[in-house]
Amino acid sequence: MAISFVGAAASTAGAVTIATSTSAVTLPSGLASGDLLIIAVHRTHDYPLTSATPTGYTFLRNIIDAGTTPNAAQSDIYYKVCTGSEGTSGPTFTTATATRWVVHAAAYRGASTTTPLTAESGQGHTTPSSTTHDAPTITNSNSAGWAVYAGGARGTASPVSWTPPIGMTERLDTDLAVANTSNVWATWADSAGTVATGSATYSGTTSGATPTATAWAAFINPQPVFGPPTGLTANPVSSTEIDLSWDAAYTATGYDVERDGVLVATNVATTSYSDTSLTPNTLYSYRVRSVQ
Repeated sequence: MAISFVGAAASTAGAVTIATSTSAVTLPSGLASGDLLIIAVHRTHDYPLTSATPTGYTFLRNIIDAGTTPNAAQSDIYYKVCTGSEGTSGPTFTTATATRWVVHAAAYRGASTTTPLTAESGQGHTTPSSTTHDAPTITNSNSAGWAVYAGGARGTASPVSWTPPIGMTERLDTDLAVANTSNVWATWADSAGTVATGSATYSGTTSGATPTATAWAAFINPQPVFGPPTGLTANPVSSTEIDLSWDAAYTATGYDVERDGVLVATNVATTSYSDTSLTPNTLYSYRVRSVQ
C-alpha cells in the first residue's frame, strides 16, 4: 500500500507570557483507522515534560541541544496508530516550570500498523551559532518508504522561518512570534514521495542563526502489499487423492482452496492441502487464494 499525506496541524502556547506549563495539541482533520500520527513537542528551556506518555501513543525520544542550560531548545517525539475516533483534539503536555511551546502533528496513510518507522533519530544543535541544523544519518531499508523531518529552534527574535531539507516538502512552518531570545519556531516536512534505500542525512536551515535547535528525521515504513500465494503444485498420490502445496504469501493468515471453481477448504493454516475422495480418471483444476 502506498503512503500518502493526510494532513498536519500546529498548536502554540505561551506567546504573550512565558508563564504557561501546559500545551494542548491540535490534530489534523480526517484521521482514519490505521493512519500514522506523529507529534513533535518543541519548547524553550531544558525543562522536561512532566506529563505521562498519552494513552495510545508511543514515546520515541527526547532531544535537547548541547551546552545551553537552562536556555535550551528541546523536543519530544511521539507517534500513534490511529483508531479513527481521534477528532482534532489531541493530548495535553505539561512541564513543571513555565515555558513556550510549538507543537506539530502530522498524519500519513498507508504506513505499517505494526512497524510504522524503519529508522528514526534526532540530535540537538551544538555551538557555535548556525542556520544549519542536521538530523543524524539514518538508513532507509524500504524503497517504498517516505522520509520525514522535524526541526525546532529558539533564541532569535521574530519573525523567523525554516527552509526544509533539500527534496522535502514543508507542511508546517510555525513562528511563535515572541520578539526576544525566548522565541521558538519549528518546521515539519516530508519527502512527499518515496526515497531511495540507503543512508541519508537531512538538513534544515533557519533564516536566523542560533546555537539552540533540535532536528529529527525518520523513514515511514509502508504497509506490506497483500499478495497471492505462488508456486502451486498438484501431486496425484492415488486414484482418489491429490496433494497440493504452494509458497507462502506475505501477510496471509490462511488460504482458501478451490477445486473446479468450488470452495473445498477455507482458512487452511499451512501451505499444503490433501484433496481426497476424488473420482478416478478425472481432470481437476485448482486455485489457492490468500486470506488476510
